[in-house]
Amino acid sequence: MKRSGEGTTVDKAATYHGWDKFVAWDMASRDTITVQRLYIDLAGDLVAGVLLSALLDWYLPHAPSGKSRLVTSGYGGWDHGKLWLITSRDDWWDECRITPEEFDQALERLCKKGLLWHGSVQQGATRKLCVALDFARLMSTEHPGAWWTIPTHGQKDAASHEP
Repeated sequence: MKRSGEGTTVDKAATYHGWDKFVAWDMASRDTITVQRLYIDLAGDLVAGVLLSALLDWYLPHAPSGKSRLVTSGYGGWDHGKLWLITSRDDWWDECRITPEEFDQALERLCKKGLLWHGSVQQGATRKLCVALDFARLMSTEHPGAWWTIPTHGQKDAASHEP
């Protein structure tokens, strides 16, 4: 997709108003949200795809420990050995700019698709939401863009590195 004005120089007025500083700031910024299109496709809409992407990020190993940031305790006997993210509806605005109402709708959509489980746990005086991904369901979802989709009809597996 070509952007409007792509390949042209920025006019002098834009440069005068700090365009170069803006470009430098934008390129150096780590305050971003990155979402793979596949997650949006699997989730069924943009907000649910952003939530799915953010949840998957919590499962990934993080420096310096190289371990997931999630807990595996048996909260109320319903954890079934899963990794749970303990959170609240309000936490998602800082995480990925999803309002509490959007979170509720996205959570419902992802649960209906079987990609998530959720429950709640008491932490002090506050009841917290617990969310877990169903990796088996996620990996069994067939989608042409998914790396885990098994090739059929004589197609080569992209992971095999065969020419």
